[in-house]
Amino acid sequence: EKIVGISREEALRQPIWDIQYRAAAQAFDSAQYERIKAAILDAIRTGESPLFNRQIEAVVSHPEGQTKYLQQSVFPIRTEKGWRLGSVVLDITEHKQAEEAVRRSESFLRALLDATTDVAFLMSRDGTLLTLNEALARHTGKTVAEVIGANGFSFLQSDLRAKRQSRFEQVLETGQPARWEDESPTGIWDNNVYPILTPEGTVDAFAVY
Repeated sequence: EKIVGISREEALRQPIWDIQYRAAAQAFDSAQYERIKAAILDAIRTGESPLFNRQIEAVVSHPEGQTKYLQQSVFPIRTEKGWRLGSVVLDITEHKQAEEAVRRSESFLRALLDATTDVAFLMSRDGTLLTLNEALARHTGKTVAEVIGANGFSFLQSDLRAKRQSRFEQVLETGQPARWEDESPTGIWDNNVYPILTPEGTVDAFAVY
């Protein structure tokens, strides 16, 4: 009743596809709507269907104008009168909205990183590159996608790697930003490291440029 926005009494007089998938009409074309309807009818008739053993996601429009995201599991039930269809539907709207917020945040961060010609990246405590801009990728000779997940220290020569690791350890210990200059085969670098803190105040990752 809460998800689809109709009363129990009204729902009991209608086929499930007219209740749930009619509300989802904006997310399905007519051909897909008919395929879903046919799959449900076939599942009730035979007790077998590709609908089973997987989770189905759908988008429905609530009469009050809200968009709801649903995750549905479907399973067969054998009775004396033949097959019936059981289903559990979860409202995953908040989860989907959180995913979208993260996606938008990541796209904004990507735009911000690539707006600078300086090397800029986020790195975990153990050196894993979480995200980076095109400027850093060019220095490694790889694409951004290829570099994400690599260890940021692995691209450095051993002596420079040891020096920079000690600087990052200092930021871990103090929780304070650090800035220093050093030299590599590609030039002289002005390094700026800022700790990203957890709510408890411990260093969770580093923002570097």
